[in-house]
This record gives sequence, C-alpha cells and structure tokens, in this order.
Amino acid sequence: MMAGDSPLLAVMVREVKRVISSPLAMILTLVAPLAAFAIFASLFITAVPESLPVAVVDRDRSELSRTICRLVDASPAMALVRVPDEAAGRRALVSGQAYGLLVIPEGFAGRVKRRQAPVTPFYINNQLMLPAGVVKRAMMKIFATLSAGVKMKQLRALGLGEAQAEDRLFGIHAASHVLFNPNLNYRWFLLAAMGPFMLKIFTMCATVWALGSDAKEGGTALWQKAACGKAFSAILGKCIPYGIWFTVLMWAFLAFLFGPMGLPRPAGLLPLMVGFFFVCGGLPGHGPFFLGLHRRYGARHQFYQHLRRLFLHLCRGDLPRSGHASCGAPLARDDTPDPYDSAGERAES
Repeated sequence: MMAGDSPLLAVMVREVKRVISSPLAMILTLVAPLAAFAIFASLFITAVPESLPVAVVDRDRSELSRTICRLVDASPAMALVRVPDEAAGRRALVSGQAYGLLVIPEGFAGRVKRRQAPVTPFYINNQLMLPAGVVKRAMMKIFATLSAGVKMKQLRALGLGEAQAEDRLFGIHAASHVLFNPNLNYRWFLLAAMGPFMLKIFTMCATVWALGSDAKEGGTALWQKAACGKAFSAILGKCIPYGIWFTVLMWAFLAFLFGPMGLPRPAGLLPLMVGFFFVCGGLPGHGPFFLGLHRRYGARHQFYQHLRRLFLHLCRGDLPRSGHASCGAPLARDDTPDPYDSAGERAES
C-alpha cells in the first residue's frame, strides 16, 4: 500500500490528487471562495455609505433654505443634487440617480418666522432600504438640529436665559444606548458574518462533489481499495483535506478582517482561530451525511451502504471495530488500477 501503509493517508493523498487534476474541484475549493471574498470586500470597502445623492428643489430661495442646502451638502452621508422642479426630482428618484427628494416650499422661511411649523416634504425610495434608511436618518438629524436652533432663538427672544431655554426646549431627556453595531459600520456588521457563511456553502459543496464524483465516475471501488475496505478511514481521508484547506482559508479571512478591514477583536484572535478550526473540521462531514441519505447511491454502491451503516453507528455512539468496513462484512476485493495512485505504489488489499 502506498503512503506508508496507512489507509487514512492513502485516501488523503488520493483525494488531493483528484482535486488538483479536476478543474471543477479547483473552482469549488480555490477560485470560487477567493472570488466571493473579493466581491464582498469590494462591496464593503467603505464602512458606511457616503455621499449618497439627494435631489433638492428650493422654491423658497431664502437664507434659511440656502442654509438647509448647505447642511445637506455638508452631511457625510449625502451629496446635494439641485433639480429645477419636483417632476425632475421624482424622475431622478425613480431612475436611481437620487436616493431622496427634498422639496422646500415657497414661503418656508416666512412660516418659520410666524411660528406656523411649515411642512417640508422629503421623499425616499424605500425599495432601496439601505441607502434610503441612511439618507432618511441624516435628513431627520439635519431638521432636528435646525428646528432646535430656531426654537432656541425664539425662546431667547422671549428673555429666557440659555439654560432655561435648553430646559424648555428639550424637556424630557432620553438616554440612548446602542447595543449592537453602534458605529453603523456595515463592514464590521455584515462582512464578518457573510464570510463564514459563504465558506460553509463551499465546504459542503466541495465534499458532496468529492463523494458524488467518485460514484459517478466509477471510482468508488478505487476509493474503497485505497482505504483497505475501512469505511471510517475512507470518510476521514475524504474529509480531512477539505477541512484543513478551508480552515486555512478561514484563518486567512480572519487575518484580512482584523488587518486591512480593521475589525475589532475584543475576545482575542486565538479563540476565534480555535473555534473556526473545529467548525471547518466538522463541516466536511455534511457531504458524506447528505450523500449517504441519497437512496440512489445507497442502492447502487455497496460502499455507500457501509457508509450509511457507519453513520448510524456514529449517531448511536458505538463505533465499529477497527479493521472492519463498518458494522457489516468486509468489502469485496477489487484489483482495478487507481489513476490517482502513483506508479509503483499501487494499493494492495
């Protein structure tokens, strides 16, 4: 037997050779995960959406309306886009050229001076929830600050001191405590969750491919021969290379998050690395489990029947004895040459 007469090592070496020789396996294990990480990193290259275009129709053309336009343009979340009329602003909003439309009505400043509380329409396209929510929150903050300043001037004009005016203005104070994502940093909040989620998908797809392709290409007997008929060694030998590789990928992703992306790590890096080691080590087991439940493979391939029996024993906690295929009889001898076995090191039963 090759690989030092170890069935486990023989299956692992055979699986590595299969992955290297298969373009689809290289896509599942290398190209697709790296491409997914690159796409998500490019989407969240900015931690918070900035300079989102907001259309503004200024019908009042007063000093107060110009102050509002300057505040909108100075906001980090918004970029001012002047439009001639409301119809043009609605077209920009519907077409996606603007994420919000602010209409300052005629006589706005006069109503403020007469304490009539004028209404300023602000439209958002809530189909685009993330940018719409960002511009809405920024616009509400601008008008809250502006309203507080106007009321403060009115109270000071009545002869109240600054402290009395502030007490009259704010009245009841609300202590706001943000528990999760306090910085509204979508890079920290979403990218850190999407990376491991995508890696789980690729890990399970790769292991299902590893088992299914062997059965489809008639390599089940060769896999069985490399494992010397030991189903437990066959399963571990199939899963360990994927577990090791995806663990390395996840550690590289963690280094990317805590390095260039600046993700804080209050609990330290070592517990995360150990946790992902166990997660990535256990995920490849989903492939044999799901494929073992498939009746087609269980009925057509004797080796999958042994795998199914082995999973039943694993669930009950009574592992079969070493040297047996599973809980049944030893598997039949097969002298078919293995294309993934090196020359001069053919597996011997």
